[in-house]
Amino acid sequence: MKKAISIVVALVLSLSLAAYGAGMSSAADGTVYTIIIGESGSELTSNSQGEAAFKEYVEARSNGRLKVEIYLNAQLGSDRELLESTQLGTVTMMGSGLTTYTNFVPALTAMDAPFLYDNAEQVYALFKDKEFRDMVDRVYAEQGYHFVGMTFQGFRTLTSNKEIKTVADCSGLPIRVIDSPTPMAVWRALGANPTPISFAEVYTALQQGVVQAQENPMELIYSQKFFEQQKYIIDTNHQIQPTLLVMNLNFYKSLPDDLRALVDEGLEVCLQTIRRYTDGNAAMYKQAMVDFGCQFIEITPQARAEFQARTADVRASLAAQYPDFSKVLEAALGRIR
Repeated sequence: MKKAISIVVALVLSLSLAAYGAGMSSAADGTVYTIIIGESGSELTSNSQGEAAFKEYVEARSNGRLKVEIYLNAQLGSDRELLESTQLGTVTMMGSGLTTYTNFVPALTAMDAPFLYDNAEQVYALFKDKEFRDMVDRVYAEQGYHFVGMTFQGFRTLTSNKEIKTVADCSGLPIRVIDSPTPMAVWRALGANPTPISFAEVYTALQQGVVQAQENPMELIYSQKFFEQQKYIIDTNHQIQPTLLVMNLNFYKSLPDDLRALVDEGLEVCLQTIRRYTDGNAAMYKQAMVDFGCQFIEITPQARAEFQARTADVRASLAAQYPDFSKVLEAALGRIR
């Protein structure tokens, strides 16, 4: 039923946007540019906080020429559906984690390699590296997206109803993953049994025992209440979870110069708001889960080295599949470290 409603809403938006585009006049004639933002997460996520700040900023400064509509909780579809809609232009803007994007911008898969990054500072520095950022902008544009920017939600963390401390403990573990080849390869390499399930269905899948584990950054584990159905939270920190925001490229280019500049300002406000929200709530997420009764498990350096070794072939395979992007990524990481 929920999916059917999402399809209807998306269809209505598509028709209205088509009608709007067909009758668009110049900004001097009073054109109102509507920015439709779709998110699969709830109002408790950093994305939603940043997008609310963006809406307030641009609407207050555009003299009615910019209108922003925000749809949360997968009202317009799953992350995959939202990316399709943003590519087509029926949704203007959305944000999601890296792995979801790899289905649409394949070269980004090289960046999704497991156990490749040491800390959050490296990830932030990576996106400030000019050569790397130019490459990211280009591969997004080739698929019809304007890359807005990145904030870091943290590393992806394993949660489970089984105690996990070593690679051996992952054997046969039924785990929900994003519908993308990389997480499937990572968890197979670790001996688990990965199953792709839509983000909107993860809580129910855990509740009904379809899977016994899942992996997400702490913010999403908390905001989507996945911890309510899990006994253990394990700091595997196996892949990065940058929040990547994109806008439909044609829409962005269609904006008059003054409105495009205003949108750029608003997007920077959005990104800074997301980062403050994420950084400011990290300790709260963990404490709330501890209070609920979840047990946190820290992976020892020896165990982490084993996790890294067991996924070496995944890293090598990704580098071989996307040599151009991997070369730029490797060079950037070399300059950062």
